[in-house]
Amino acid sequence: MKQIPFSFPKFDFNKFDFFHSNIVNRETIALIDNLFKFNYKDNRIYLWGPSAVGKTHILIATIKKFLNLNKEVIDLSFIDDNDTFDLGSIDLFFLDDIDRADGKIQNNLFNIFNMSENENAAIFITGSLPPNQMSLRPDLRTRISQCLVLNLKELEDEEKKDVLLKRSYFMGINLKLEIIDYLVKNYNRNLHELIKLIEKIDKESIIQKKRITIPFIKSFME
Repeated sequence: MKQIPFSFPKFDFNKFDFFHSNIVNRETIALIDNLFKFNYKDNRIYLWGPSAVGKTHILIATIKKFLNLNKEVIDLSFIDDNDTFDLGSIDLFFLDDIDRADGKIQNNLFNIFNMSENENAAIFITGSLPPNQMSLRPDLRTRISQCLVLNLKELEDEEKKDVLLKRSYFMGINLKLEIIDYLVKNYNRNLHELIKLIEKIDKESIIQKKRITIPFIKSFME
C-alpha cells in the first residue's frame, strides 16, 4: 500500500536536481541519493537541520524515486493500530518532522525499527535537532542515533539569493538580482517564506498589471 499524504506542489521542484545548496549540503544529499540508489542494506537515515533548509524537499525527492521504481512506501505517521502489512514487501518507511511525533507515532517508529531488523527496508526520518537533544522516549532516541545521522546547514544570504533567482526563473517570474537582494535584506530570511513572498509579489503584479520593481513591492508590502 502506498500511503503518501504529501500534497506535491504545482511546480515539481522536489527533486535532487533542484536542490541548490552549499558544498557541505550537496555532499550530504549526494550520499543520501547514492545510498538509496544502490539499495544498500540497513538504509536508515536521520536528516536534521533548522527550518527551511530542504529536509522535506529531500525526503519527497526520495519518496518519488522509490515510487517511480514501483517500490512500496509507508508514512509512519499514518499507521493505525489495526493496520496490517507484509513487512518484507515495504521498501521505505518515512517520517517527516519527528519533533512533532506524538506517543503513538513514536511507538510506531520504535516498533518498525525492531520489526525490520532483518529486513531490507529503508527508514528515512527528518527532524530539527540531533538525536541526543530530541524530546522523545529514550529508547527511540537511541535507535535514531544508530542511524546514519546527517545534518543540513542553513544557507548564507548569497546562497539564498541564488536559490531564489533559479526558483523564480523556473516559475516564469522575471526578477532582477537587485530585487532578490532587496527581499533578502528587508524581509523574513526564511527561504520558504521568501519563496511565498515572491509568489505573492508575482500575483499582485499580474492583478495590477505592473512590472515588479522595488517601489512596486514597497507600495503594497508596507
